[in-house]
Amino acid sequence: MPTVRIGPVSAGPGEKAFGYVEMFELPVSVMRLPVWIINSGTPGPRVAMTAGMHGTEYVGIEAATRIARETQPADIRGTLVVFPVVNVLGFEAADVLAVPIDGQNINRVFPGDAHGSPSFVLAHFLFDSIRRGADAVIDLHGGDAAQALHPFSVCYETGDANVDRRSMDMAELFDMPFIWAMGPQRGHSGMMISELSKCGIPAAIGEAGDLGTCREEDVRLHLRGITNILRYLGAIEGVPERTLPVAPEVFRSDFRVVARRGGVFSALVPIGTRVRAGDLLGVIKNIAGDTVEEVTSPHPGVITSFQSARVVHPGSRLYHGLMP
Repeated sequence: MPTVRIGPVSAGPGEKAFGYVEMFELPVSVMRLPVWIINSGTPGPRVAMTAGMHGTEYVGIEAATRIARETQPADIRGTLVVFPVVNVLGFEAADVLAVPIDGQNINRVFPGDAHGSPSFVLAHFLFDSIRRGADAVIDLHGGDAAQALHPFSVCYETGDANVDRRSMDMAELFDMPFIWAMGPQRGHSGMMISELSKCGIPAAIGEAGDLGTCREEDVRLHLRGITNILRYLGAIEGVPERTLPVAPEVFRSDFRVVARRGGVFSALVPIGTRVRAGDLLGVIKNIAGDTVEEVTSPHPGVITSFQSARVVHPGSRLYHGLMP
């Protein structure tokens, strides 16, 4: 197993390294991307793990950091490269979604652009580094500081049966009750896992944690999923642990519910609830307490998240759900 390098950070066979990659200049500082490299020195899968794509998704950041700190070269086969905080500037600013200096959601701009704004530069570096040095990708997400979220996992179906099967297997191994299987005509564009899957690299997202918290039970959800996937890939010994009584339910479409009126929003339906088209999800009232809008579900499905903001405006996102 040769030396593994990410920018100036390198780990030879049997070595572990932590360091920073300087990405771009700021007016009085430099944005540095942290990275761990764990090189077993033995043949095995090359696995990349990312977290902190959005600055307040703390559970994934904690899980990635623990895995990176606790894993030693002798514990694995192959290599493990961990980027514990991708959106460093958003993390430092506690920005719930974007890279603050260009306002971009980095997980919508992959494969990026080496000559673009900071989000595009960062996406390009990650995409290129992982595409050249990984056989599988684990991406950790969750609800941000303004979002209540029910755990689920995500994969991307490219049409390549082998890649899609492995990505779906990885999504199932997060051991979460719902899987969102995106595809070319459904889901988000410009996501890291979609662009890497198109390159033949199986990838999956785990979503756990919300509202700016870092609850231990949510961290453990991610840790179990990571461990299961590493076992499946042959990076570590053991059999994946499944705790669900039935296989995860797969959804291939999603829906969003937005406010038509401004006012004070009250969510009435908990995350994880199954709904029918037309079911009442919440109400928006004016400052006098009069109901100005009854928020209903446009489709049947399951509610995966809602925004915690009380004050909403026309077009504010209220709910996200998955549907068959």
